[in-house]
Amino acid sequence: MLLQLRMEEVHRLLEQGLQVAWRVGYRHVNNFSVAFWRYYGRYPKSI
Repeated sequence: MLLQLRMEEVHRLLEQGLQVAWRVGYRHVNNFSVAFWRYYGRYPKSI
């Protein structure tokens, strides 16, 4: 459930054009990108 809440917040922030990895608890951008891809099936840059 925590992952779902994180990814929903990430998606909302990305749509606003903000950089979000550190805002949702990821210290490394690569870890964030992999988690996003696993959840949505695409990379954050696609938003």
